[in-house]
Amino acid sequence: MQQQIRAYKFRLYPSKKQIEALNHHIWISKELWNRMLETTKKLYEKEKRFPSKKELREIVKDSLLYSQVSQELVDRLLDAVKRKIRMKMKGLKAGFPRFKSFYQMKSLNYPQFGFSFSDQKLRVTPFGEISIKKHRDMKGKIKTLSLKREQTGKWFAVFTVVEPKSEPKSNNRTKIKQWPGSWH
Repeated sequence: MQQQIRAYKFRLYPSKKQIEALNHHIWISKELWNRMLETTKKLYEKEKRFPSKKELREIVKDSLLYSQVSQELVDRLLDAVKRKIRMKMKGLKAGFPRFKSFYQMKSLNYPQFGFSFSDQKLRVTPFGEISIKKHRDMKGKIKTLSLKREQTGKWFAVFTVVEPKSEPKSNNRTKIKQWPGSWH
């Protein structure tokens, strides 16, 4: 059976202390992104090469972020650099990824581990249990979690789930004949 990827978005209700911690981690993510990008630009200017994943992971190794989150940040930057290279090879105009401000960095991504949940609580390392409004069931296996801050200041949990592809519903209705000249 074929599988499909689906995203489920649920509203989070973190405490004031958790909001401070979430915002602090977003700030750290922004700082790491900008530091890695600066390193990438300098290395490209000097040696006409891009840093390896190992070199970038050395930058984030001692950060206060959960290791899965910091590794995902490295992967995101490398994907952006690879996209730049592909565009250049196609002859398109391609610039470097951009430095980010606190308000442009909107999410913390947990690609594999560091979270679990029940109906009313989402347990996330290192934030503890966060209240969640789970308004529908998820089918399939959870692959990733993104903690996303909207412009309104509200927080959401976005789960990426791999589930079996649903078969299209058959239309068992009887066909109605239309008379010539009638409006449908």
